[in-house]
Amino acid sequence: MAADRAARVVLSVGAVVLALAFIESFDPAAFQRVLGIPEWVRPRGQLVSVKSIFLHPAIFSSFGALIAIYAYAGYVEYRRIWMLVLGTFATLNVFMAARRRAIAAAVLGLAVAFAWAWNRAHSWRPLVRPWLPVAISGLVV
Repeated sequence: MAADRAARVVLSVGAVVLALAFIESFDPAAFQRVLGIPEWVRPRGQLVSVKSIFLHPAIFSSFGALIAIYAYAGYVEYRRIWMLVLGTFATLNVFMAARRRAIAAAVLGLAVAFAWAWNRAHSWRPLVRPWLPVAISGLVV
């Protein structure tokens, strides 16, 4: 399956970038100095706004939203648990970037995907099995 292999490549790259953001959340200034990227340490309230290897948190949060939607869609289509885990982790990173537009984009993207699936199925029964774990994942985050 070519689509499955492509999903693995894209989501693997996304997982590495998201893991770097998690490491950055402990000490953003030191992380950015070690990688030699411009420092951006502007917390939002009590939260540190992470940006991983990107130049600005807004770019990183958009990337995280894309990976989250892609991973959740992969889970719904292929039912691979690692895609659900990555989608949850990516959604958490979107919140760690503390950007409202990316959070809204991730929620809106999932809502549109669910509406599309509902339109195809015309019933809630076939949607419960793939979408219930995605809904629980979103509630956990």
